[in-house]
Amino acid sequence: HLSTTGASSTKIEDGQAGITKTSDQWTYGFRLSYTLEDLKNADGTYDEARTFEYTVTETGTLLGVTNDANPTRTLSVTVTDPRDGSGTLNVVPTIDDKGLDFHNVYSTAGETDFWVEKVLYGRAMAADEFTFELKGRNVGGAKHADGTQTLTNAATNVGNVWTAKFDHIAYTLDDLTRNADSTCADTTYTYTLREVVPADANKLPGVTYDSTVMTTKVTLHDKGDGTITTTDHTTYSNSESTSSARGHRLENRYYAEGSADVAGTK
Repeated sequence: HLSTTGASSTKIEDGQAGITKTSDQWTYGFRLSYTLEDLKNADGTYDEARTFEYTVTETGTLLGVTNDANPTRTLSVTVTDPRDGSGTLNVVPTIDDKGLDFHNVYSTAGETDFWVEKVLYGRAMAADEFTFELKGRNVGGAKHADGTQTLTNAATNVGNVWTAKFDHIAYTLDDLTRNADSTCADTTYTYTLREVVPADANKLPGVTYDSTVMTTKVTLHDKGDGTITTTDHTTYSNSESTSSARGHRLENRYYAEGSADVAGTK
């Protein structure tokens, strides 16, 4: 909301005739009108000129919006009667050095997390035997760009599940695309989570690896109140099933074989 106080007082709000919007900028205006009565003294005489002082104040709050640090502006208007019979008063406004522009900043934020579960059947799992990789927007410390993060497992007993989260993924206004009117559009990013399967020469003896790749599309939606919500759609490379999960369970098995040759004579 914007209001003036001074010789006359008025108030205009976003969306009213006094304010128009272009792209992500609002333009406002007040009309200040004067007649000879504004120059009239108590004794019935008229001043040739008089100056009127005004303040323009921004008020109101919106979720997610930081208002201008200087909510008040001042201006003066000097009204002069040229006394030339033209019927027109000269009106000259003078604005303070802050100008009459108010700058508000909208910020919004959201978050998501991915996790991995690992289980090895057939033997205990030693630390750092398996590596897991997450790729996508803001992963691994990337800012408004694609990144990669890897994790390795901790030791577990045979058949026990090891679970770990990747680093927290945060979103801000810079992660959202804009519509033609500068509002935020729903924006989708794709993430992949997989077990890094080593080359044959580096595979653990007797262990089968899980090559399933989890692909998750995360759609960001700005609610307009400073918060971003996320909607997830997950598919798996070895299955037609889908889910809203952001976690991936990977299973490995350890097999051991042995043989013995027995011979005799008769």
